[in-house]
Amino acid sequence: MVYLYVGPFLSKAPTAAATRHPRVSAGTVTTMTARTVGGLVGFLGLVRDRIAVADAAQFDETSLRVDGKQRWTQ
Repeated sequence: MVYLYVGPFLSKAPTAAATRHPRVSAGTVTTMTARTVGGLVGFLGLVRDRIAVADAAQFDETSLRVDGKQRWTQ
């Protein structure tokens, strides 16, 4: 559910509808996303610390076209 919401950039209502389960609402999507983010805090800190001391770091420069203009994802 979280992947559908944050991966392909669907809004909450379409993500909830995509589950095909009648008890999944936009609020459920919000709650599940918050729980997932909370579970990643330690991992993200570890990654940040390792990048900070690495000899080199590679970052993806993925872009999208929005309103005819190139925008960079983060």
